[in-house]
This record gives sequence, structure tokens and C-alpha cells, in this order.
Amino acid sequence: MKRIANFLFEAGMLKRTPRTGFQFLGSGAESVAEHIFRTVYIGYTLGHLT
Repeated sequence: MKRIANFLFEAGMLKRTPRTGFQFLGSGAESVAEHIFRTVYIGYTLGHLT
């Protein structure tokens, strides 16, 4: 149970973690969680097209 709680805590931290690509470019403010959510949603949608 502790491993699950730790995983959920770490996943929650992704919301506060800015993407390094945006830091490198100096523009934008997307978090890692936002990027992962969009990437998963794209994969889910493409998977259901076939």
C-alpha cells in the first residue's frame, strides 16, 4: 500500500514540474503532467481509430 501511495504522490508532483524543453526555449509554461495527459489522450484516440 505504501508503494501505491508513493507512486500517487510522485505522479502529483508532475503537475508542479515544468517541462525542460520550455525552460530551454524560454517560452511557454506547460507542466510534465499536462504534456503526459495530452500524449496519452492522442495515443488513446489513435488506438481507437483502427
